[in-house]
Amino acid sequence: MHPAAGLVMRQAICLPVPAPELLGGRMSLLRTETSSRQIANLAEIAGLLAGRGYKPVKIGLLPFLEQVGLFRAATSVVSVLGSGLTGLLYSPEGLAVASLAPDNFGDSFFYALAQNRRARYFDLRGPAVPGHEHMKHWNPFSISVATLTEALDRLDATGG
Repeated sequence: MHPAAGLVMRQAICLPVPAPELLGGRMSLLRTETSSRQIANLAEIAGLLAGRGYKPVKIGLLPFLEQVGLFRAATSVVSVLGSGLTGLLYSPEGLAVASLAPDNFGDSFFYALAQNRRARYFDLRGPAVPGHEHMKHWNPFSISVATLTEALDRLDATGG
C-alpha cells in the first residue's frame, strides 16, 4: 500500500465517529467469531489479557464506523493476525500492537500497516496444533503465556 493511501482513507471519514469507551484504550481481537486460526489455549490468553485491561472485541461483527471508532481510541491492540487488524489504518500513531499467529502463517501486510502508523509491533508465533497439518496456516495454534506476558511488559514499558 502506498504510504499516502492511509492518509487519504483517514481523511475520507468525514462523519464524526464517536470513540467508544475502552478500558485504557486496550483491546484484544482474538478471532473467536471465525473458525480459522483459533487460539488453542484461548482461556489462558484471554484471562491474561483481561487481567492486563484488554477489552475483548469481536471486531468483524461491528458496523464499520464502530470499528473505526475503536481503532481511533486504541492505544494497544493484541490480535490474531488477520483481517481484524485492517482497522490499524485508522489508529493513532505510536499504537502498541502484538499480533498472534501460527508459526507457518506468512502474512506480512499488517506489519507494513503497523509501520505506516509508527506502531510498536510485536509478532508472536506459536506452534500449530498437531493433527491439523492439512489446514496449513488456518490451523489452531497455541501462544506461550510467558512469551505474551513478556511482550505485554515491553509494550507497557514503552507506553502501550
